[in-house]
Amino acid sequence: MNLNYLKTFYYSAKLGSLTNAAAFLDITQPAATRQLQELQGNLDLVLFDKTGKKMVLTDVGYILYNIAEKIIDLEKEIDKNIKDYQNQKSGNIKIITTEGFGNYYLPEMILLFKKMYPDVVITIDIDIPSNIPDEMSMMKYDIGFTDNPTGGSDIVYTNILDDHLFLVTSTENELSELIYFTPENMTSINLVTMGKGSMERKLIDDYLLQNEITANIVCEVSSYHSLKNYVKNNIGVAIAPKYILNDEITSGNLVAIPERDKSIKTNYYLISHKDKFFNKPLHMFREIVLKWSNFYSRGLLDNSKWDNILL
Repeated sequence: MNLNYLKTFYYSAKLGSLTNAAAFLDITQPAATRQLQELQGNLDLVLFDKTGKKMVLTDVGYILYNIAEKIIDLEKEIDKNIKDYQNQKSGNIKIITTEGFGNYYLPEMILLFKKMYPDVVITIDIDIPSNIPDEMSMMKYDIGFTDNPTGGSDIVYTNILDDHLFLVTSTENELSELIYFTPENMTSINLVTMGKGSMERKLIDDYLLQNEITANIVCEVSSYHSLKNYVKNNIGVAIAPKYILNDEITSGNLVAIPERDKSIKTNYYLISHKDKFFNKPLHMFREIVLKWSNFYSRGLLDNSKWDNILL
């Protein structure tokens, strides 16, 4: 069925005449008359009874009118959604990230982005670093974040953040009084770490090996939430990025002690497929990530200055 013919029929009934329908649809009256005649001929139905100059719907005309109204409303909805997408007001962004970055750094970036694009739906999946490049290679996600830049040639890595690791203790631990820590402070301590395979664990193992330190690893955990709880209960100390522990440090439940030489740091990367098309919202999200990271590295991140990131 020709949609234009259906519109002519619908608006003729709605507006009371072919003349009004033709004016509304911006076509000539002869064209409107021809379209209505052809529609009735194709359907082999009479859709209007004529009473003088008035056009009155037949029983089957009423049935078709109600169906046509739904079709035309649906077309309007399609047009609106397409225009919203073309104007970059809506859409979806799929993100894959590591647990640490996704739970502690990423929320602030998303909060800033949603101020500009409230109708864009963001989906976030947490995965281990070794899986993320493969997922990105298959274009299952629009963008990703990892601390392990090992992937195929089809993945683009952008270093967005270098974060130093701190010695984290409970307030009851004797090491909490240190101004900074050195390899000498680490000998024979009880250490809580993330599991093997994590970038933090690799950095810690390398640090211990390079400095010939014997540390007693009392717990290996799979999340920062668990790591915090073990340290708060003074089961051991941890080496971790300070930003991940900010709430506990600010509240006084944990103490973060910098390393004297600042040699232990983790790098975070924004990653995407080299052939990925960046529409306007995705491009803007990437820009916000880069600006947020720049503010973070300069020590300028506080709520009063967040809006400056969007300028």
